[in-house]
Amino acid sequence: ARQFARNEIAPAAAHHDKTGEFPRAVLQNAHAAGLMNSHIPESCGGLGLGTLDGCLISEEIAWACTGIGTAMEANTLAQMPVIVAGTEAQKNRFLPRMAKNTLSAFCLSEPNVGCDAGGQETRCELSPCGNFYVLNGEKYWASGAGDPRCKVYIVMVRTGDDDAPKHQRHS
Repeated sequence: ARQFARNEIAPAAAHHDKTGEFPRAVLQNAHAAGLMNSHIPESCGGLGLGTLDGCLISEEIAWACTGIGTAMEANTLAQMPVIVAGTEAQKNRFLPRMAKNTLSAFCLSEPNVGCDAGGQETRCELSPCGNFYVLNGEKYWASGAGDPRCKVYIVMVRTGDDDAPKHQRHS
């Protein structure tokens, strides 16, 4: 991680800070070097590294550029809900795709509530025919979205009772 930060990220940091260009090539190289998707279990195609390992990688990357480090870590935002709370079927379906050289988007922030997970207004409801779900609402600042390699979107929504107090709703 230290070598990658010094050789790949530090030389590119000023360019990306100045232009705002997404660091696609840097992220591809980071993935090839095993510095992304580190928390995905080995059984799902990931590296299966622990929290301390992830912190050490993040610290070295942040030394070179916190912006590029944030772009790299955005994948973890999308992966963690699946790793921590996904069913085995969901883990087996999504985590192998997330472990590949793709990006994942974490869609939490909304215009009226920011990133307050308990205050989500976007709803998810089963369609009248019962074959699929319909999402209704708006998301802002979806970390990782917009890149053509972004193949998985984790969208935080409300499914519970509208009459429940804000932080007792099911999200």
